Amino acid sequence: MNEQDLPPVAAPVLADAVDALSPRLRKRLDATVAKAAAWETSADQAANTVTVTVDEDTRVVLTVRDGAVRIAEDAVCSCLLAPACLHRAAVLGLAPVSEPLEDPGSSLVEGSGSPENPANLANPAIPESPSAEEAPDEPAALSSDQQAAVEALRAAAAELIDTGLVGAGLATEATLRRAVHTARAAGLHLPAAIGNRVAAQLRGYRGRAQDHSLPAYADELRTLMAALHTLSTSTDPVTLEALRGTARRRHEKQGGLRLVGVFSEPVIAGSGMAGVLTCVVDTDGAAWSVPAVTPGGPAQVENAYDGPVGLGGAALSHRELVRDGVIVSGAAASADGSLSHGAGVRAVRASGASWWDGPIDARFAEPIGEQLERVLTGRVGPPAAARAAASGVGLAPGVGLAPRIGDDLLFVTATILGAGAAATATGPGTKPGDVPVRLGDRFAVLRSVSDHKALAYADNLRILSQATGLRIRVIARLDPERPGVISPIAVSPNPDPDPDPAQSILRLPESWQGRACLGLDRLHSSMITSGDATPDQAAELPPRPTDTTAAIPVHHLRTAVERTAAGGRRAARLASVHDDARRLAAAGMPHAAAVLTHLATTAATPDRDAYGRAVPETVGVFAQAWLGAALFASAAAAHLAVTAWGCREE
Repeated sequence: MNEQDLPPVAAPVLADAVDALSPRLRKRLDATVAKAAAWETSADQAANTVTVTVDEDTRVVLTVRDGAVRIAEDAVCSCLLAPACLHRAAVLGLAPVSEPLEDPGSSLVEGSGSPENPANLANPAIPESPSAEEAPDEPAALSSDQQAAVEALRAAAAELIDTGLVGAGLATEATLRRAVHTARAAGLHLPAAIGNRVAAQLRGYRGRAQDHSLPAYADELRTLMAALHTLSTSTDPVTLEALRGTARRRHEKQGGLRLVGVFSEPVIAGSGMAGVLTCVVDTDGAAWSVPAVTPGGPAQVENAYDGPVGLGGAALSHRELVRDGVIVSGAAASADGSLSHGAGVRAVRASGASWWDGPIDARFAEPIGEQLERVLTGRVGPPAAARAAASGVGLAPGVGLAPRIGDDLLFVTATILGAGAAATATGPGTKPGDVPVRLGDRFAVLRSVSDHKALAYADNLRILSQATGLRIRVIARLDPERPGVISPIAVSPNPDPDPDPAQSILRLPESWQGRACLGLDRLHSSMITSGDATPDQAAELPPRPTDTTAAIPVHHLRTAVERTAAGGRRAARLASVHDDARRLAAAGMPHAAAVLTHLATTAATPDRDAYGRAVPETVGVFAQAWLGAALFASAAAAHLAVTAWGCREE
């Protein structure tokens, strides 16, 4: 039996089943969930039930209503301890969690923070705030229900930070799921969405999911704690409205649009959603997105790519939309540029455009330095956040505008360098599979967005690495914490290649219309005609500019944050934390050293009094210290990336 054999279960049903267990049984819960994978299941379609056979005398019966197990009475065990039994709780814990497919207003889908998620899904910004003239009629404080929901989520997140990822079992996940459900019911849709992503990371870790990522988990946990801190301290109605989020995305009328396809990228989210997101641009070069993300696994990606776009009745798939275009009347879109599929929208198929001319070419005309500065400085938090973090006080980032699709992307023209140039073009931290390229007067490496087996990124980069001297246009995402590394989403070879025999040529199938979506289309070595460039010729290129930030060991702080997220309070008590703080101080980063020292100090605070009674306040203080360190590490890394890439810093 696995997750796919069981129906989705509502979060409160799972939480109630775990809460009903005695302390003795709760300690055995995670081991029983592992054993439950061997139990057999059978489904009765007529009765809408799924029966799990534990042994000859014990069976767990799940009744499905509206596609899920929605009330506690719909999960019944035949053993004598039922309903407070391990069998029932283990089956419910192994089943997928049913959550409303709501839109919190900040992202298309609840992502995991993993590289598989498209534009800004991995770490979305706070949703767009109304202008002063359009301020909502919301009270300048949370309601009592919302305050209780914030405290429940904060307590669940603090427990996660205290115990760490390795100590968080199904009982911890159930507590978080209940808090997420309470927050959603209270109208806190954005915190609920973030909390759901954290819960998905917990389940992914326990299930050894391929897309689980410790950095992504730490980022999601930081985002959740920061949002909750601001919700509980701010009295600004505009800020509170933005942080509450919305149950449904707001769409505004856009009128008629002439759109041409640019690229499509796969989505595999930890919350169980999958599909593709296709980017298009209008005649002015503004970017818009056409999503096709639904519940499903990795197989859903290819189905969505070849499936209909669902935009105003246009008769074409996403694979075709990437190469062609549409004319839309009655268009409506959200603040981040996501086009509505709703009633009143009409669309007809039209011709597309090359990346090397027309509206798409305009995106590549922006100087690379300005693009790098735009992407990097857009991620830098206010100095106040760093100062507050240095004092050990967790301060949430300010409310910003919802990022529009394309705002975090680079549109660059690159030349692929040969293997002999790798030592020149790359620096410390280079990974196998990286492809060295020249971006104007800069050097960088192309690194796979994802190593997921269902996606084509890694295989396609391996093919491109053979094309020494190839000149291509690349749409890529930037990793602020790894200067010199970009992750390509799609490429387009020069339609008029240089006749120089030293240059390689990439000939794509005619149906691809001169572009390849690297996560979805699969290149073949036969598509490349290799040039005569030698490694020696490539090595004569100027060396990569020196990374002036290499001597600043901010990674010590980031490592401590992630290590604490994984191992909890015990990890923050390690002697190496104090050693890292001394290294930061010696490198001229006294504030970072103070943040790390404060984290270690709060971790060492006794969590029981002289009589052996638990002191719950220490959990909250430690969680706030971790949040301060996480915010400082994120802001510092982004500022250093601006300098490392050679951009002007505001």
